[in-house]
Amino acid sequence: MMTHTTSVIEPPTQEAAPPGAFARITRGATFRRPRPGKWELLALLAIVLVGAALRIYLLGDKSLWLDELNLLRSSYASGDWFAPFGLSILDHPPGYMVILRIMMHVSQSEWWLRLPAMLTSIVALVAIWGLAREMFGPLAGVFAALILALSPMHLRYAQEAHSYGLYGLLSIAAIWLLYRAARAEAEPVAAPAGRTIRGWLGTWLAFIVVAVVVMYVHYYSLFLIALSLLLFPMFLLDCAGGRLSSLWQDRDRRISIGRMVAAMAAIGVFYLPQLIAGVGNSLQYASKLEQSLPKRSLLESALWAARPITENWELGYHFGVIAVIVVALIGLAWLLWRRAPLGISMILILLLPLPPSIFMAYRTGIAYNVRRIIFTLPVLILVMAVGMVVIVALISRLASGTSSDDDPARGVRHRRAATITSVALVLLFTFAAIAPIEGYYARPKQDWKTVGEMLNTLVETGDVAVAKPKAAKNLSWYYPAIQAVEGDLVSALKIACELKGETYLVVMPNELLSNDEHQWVADNFVEIPVKDLTVYYRTCAQGSTWYGEDADAAFEIAWNPHTPYPPTQRAWEAYARATGADNASAKTAAPTPTPEPTATVVIPTDQGPWVEAAALLRAGRNEEALAKYQDLVDTHPNHRGSMMGLAQALGAVGRTDDAVALFDQISQQWPDFAWSYVRRGELLETVGKERDALKDYRAAAALGQEDADLSFVLGFAFMRLDQRDEAIAQFEAVLSVDPNRAGVQAALDKLK
Repeated sequence: MMTHTTSVIEPPTQEAAPPGAFARITRGATFRRPRPGKWELLALLAIVLVGAALRIYLLGDKSLWLDELNLLRSSYASGDWFAPFGLSILDHPPGYMVILRIMMHVSQSEWWLRLPAMLTSIVALVAIWGLAREMFGPLAGVFAALILALSPMHLRYAQEAHSYGLYGLLSIAAIWLLYRAARAEAEPVAAPAGRTIRGWLGTWLAFIVVAVVVMYVHYYSLFLIALSLLLFPMFLLDCAGGRLSSLWQDRDRRISIGRMVAAMAAIGVFYLPQLIAGVGNSLQYASKLEQSLPKRSLLESALWAARPITENWELGYHFGVIAVIVVALIGLAWLLWRRAPLGISMILILLLPLPPSIFMAYRTGIAYNVRRIIFTLPVLILVMAVGMVVIVALISRLASGTSSDDDPARGVRHRRAATITSVALVLLFTFAAIAPIEGYYARPKQDWKTVGEMLNTLVETGDVAVAKPKAAKNLSWYYPAIQAVEGDLVSALKIACELKGETYLVVMPNELLSNDEHQWVADNFVEIPVKDLTVYYRTCAQGSTWYGEDADAAFEIAWNPHTPYPPTQRAWEAYARATGADNASAKTAAPTPTPEPTATVVIPTDQGPWVEAAALLRAGRNEEALAKYQDLVDTHPNHRGSMMGLAQALGAVGRTDDAVALFDQISQQWPDFAWSYVRRGELLETVGKERDALKDYRAAAALGQEDADLSFVLGFAFMRLDQRDEAIAQFEAVLSVDPNRAGVQAALDKLK
């Protein structure tokens, strides 16, 4: 229960605040904020422009992925304007599906379908500025808009053809309108007309409309709207002051709460049709998911609930996470100290939705995700904005000294310190957001679009494109001719080869091949990784020298220079090397158009431990390779090959930090050994640290060694990282040593 010292809000005052005071965030909402000044509006404009640029950038580049495709299919249904919605209506209300149906009748391009989410997420930047400004003052508004603009989580859902952009905006608007209603209710009523239906509508109509709309957009908004029953009394205390007991002892407070209950009743009436027709079906659908999906552990579910922080400032970026946690704790502590009702409100929104969310995640496994409680994100940002303002106020107060409040020099020191601290905090959070934002753009997303382009471009009469049922359903959006294989996949692929054309097999991560299928496909197909998908290619054409012939065209389509995917480039390099070897052997070997499956890889045990360890690593038996290389390093501690193998094995089993440390040791011990830089760079690429990888590649290139293999690998590495000039230089170095190296001239032509 709140005590007198924490629940009473400081009364408004007309006197000028001293330079070191917390004036901008201590006053309740009864204090009228000044109109935005020129510098505040310019700062907001700059933030909105930056946020808009981030959300527009590559808006239509990434493919529609699983969730988008499911919602779009259900929204469009048969294509008739008034046709029933599809399966997604069971776990989504119809609001956003209506918007998508309208959009799809105009165009079905990715950028167009994502346009509503992008636009509403940009408007959300202005909305959170207004909310934070009204609650905590101008500086908090600017900070809140900045943090949201740089939020990778918000950016992600701004670029999805889904409801979360609009859901986030309406959540901010609902909190803001509820707070404004509390402020209006806290003001003394000048005339009896203020208690009429007309006066009630003037106060509550906007909140009612937004609350109803957001509940028709996403079911989980029910948590936020239901929380309004607890939030409004806290907002009322923040605006009007008084102890907690005043909520039931003061007649005006009781009337205000009654008017809020009437507003909630009106919301319930307008939502009743969906409650009856939609929520019941959705609960029944969820119960079926509960039976069909694996349950998570409670610990996994609890960690899942913390994703509003980890999706914005990834745990890999420790600096950003520490900064976020410290600033948020400062803001929350200050709120509980000086504006306890608002502090309690923030805690209610952040914590109360978690138990039911954790329960749903626990019961239904992968069926629920943090995006469904996206309304917690703006509240977390509000708390962080308060923490930033508190830091500015504290530092500027310390810098201004203890001289008289009327001392002009003190005012100058205060303003200077406040400006410097504000700029430092802006730079801090901008720096902390750079790596996660870069990671978002580079993060793999199921690239059905590229696979569809590949098949639409390359598949001709006599060719076959197949996939298992789930993959076929998703791919049919981009390539309707895909054939689903439900039975024996290997037999189907052998039959396809009898047509003497090319065969394409598309595999998605959550519909993997069996061990036998994978072994047969690996022995008879070329693997072409596409973001979060895999295409397997095989030619059975008459006169072909091997099953991977003519896969170059598929690799060229698979490579996306805007968001390069390292596994694609590595597979392309391996294919280029294999093509060179096969072309050389083809001069003496007879053509084998449809080769029989090759034998399982045999690990040589009679050619020495180094050969055996390398074979284990190539075969993907990483734990065995790690143990073998560890034994070799223990017995030959200064053997460079053993140390390199151990470092690569450590990286293969996910021990990235240990692998990088060992590569560092090798580089220090043999500073002229370029391959240690190359292999470390490749490892860093796989964990998303492209900047560090680029430094290693440049270090290897700077050694200037005339090694065609080294230049070959570096050329493709620079190509992956979009360093065209450096890639060209390396490929030209290859041709100067080995003019006939396969794949190099094609890569140069692509770059030039």
